Amino acid sequence: MLSPSLGAGWLGWAGKSGLRYASAQDPRRWLTADLSVPRRTQASHTAVLCRRDERIRSASLSRSRNRTWALPIRWREIVRYTSPSTSVSASELVDVVAHFSHSGVDDMADNTCHFGINSMFADGGLKPGHGEDLTRLYFPADQFQFAACVKRIFNDPGLRFLFSTRAPVPDLLGEDGKPFYQGSVFEPGKDDLLRKPGANGGYVVAYGEAVYRALDAVIGLKEKGVDAGLINKSTLNVVDESMMRILAKAPWVLVVEGWNVKTGLGSRFGDYLLRAGFKGKYDHLGTHLEGSGGLWQQMGYQGLDPAGISAAISNLSSAA
Repeated sequence: MLSPSLGAGWLGWAGKSGLRYASAQDPRRWLTADLSVPRRTQASHTAVLCRRDERIRSASLSRSRNRTWALPIRWREIVRYTSPSTSVSASELVDVVAHFSHSGVDDMADNTCHFGINSMFADGGLKPGHGEDLTRLYFPADQFQFAACVKRIFNDPGLRFLFSTRAPVPDLLGEDGKPFYQGSVFEPGKDDLLRKPGANGGYVVAYGEAVYRALDAVIGLKEKGVDAGLINKSTLNVVDESMMRILAKAPWVLVVEGWNVKTGLGSRFGDYLLRAGFKGKYDHLGTHLEGSGGLWQQMGYQGLDPAGISAAISNLSSAA
């Protein structure tokens, strides 16, 4: 049974996600709301499950008149009170989990309605008056990390956005050949070192579907004498200070992601590095082309396949 203090959202429709079954177990406490998908928004609507009490009646992500998402400035605003005569913003805090399962561009048909690349805007909130901003963005890299992440964050307070891709991803293997995340415990805000570079090597920072492609590139380049480490940053909007101290000493850092190169993690990670004292070379790869048509071809077309990542690493390491 879900906690009465928790709200949860799932991409697509409540029926497909199973939220309707969860709410049916206790309809007096839980409410689901289906939200349809507008075209050309580069974002997806979501089916929301929220706590029902004497005042809370429905939940939705608001949409502005120009057909783009107006994400909440404070996470309390994701919920609205509704009565037959009036609808006003909530005045108390509500905990929500929202899962977006078609993030990035991997196996996406086109950019007119499918690309999910501007989701970093979910971290656009201001510090609330009641305390710290508890908004968190999570993008696990394989099935084991995803399961561990859900179990760990499900009952956390605040607004939690959980992302995954339409395309399947393989299990990430450690240097011992075993699944890196199998049996692991997820720690929010912690970056994971998947491959350690040599003394003069730089680092690739990736998340989600970009991680296994970056791992392929790192392994292939190592066989050719190019040394690079790999970091999986599954908590996108929290700085891991211990990892930043390591990166600050690196000769180069490359961020690889499936989100918009203009608005994704790479657009802010350089700032994190400078604040940590980084003096090396920096670059970031992301979705930057319209990409009409295609499915699995999208990642290569955007330069986000192992070949594209390898080329970016080689260029950056040679310039460092």
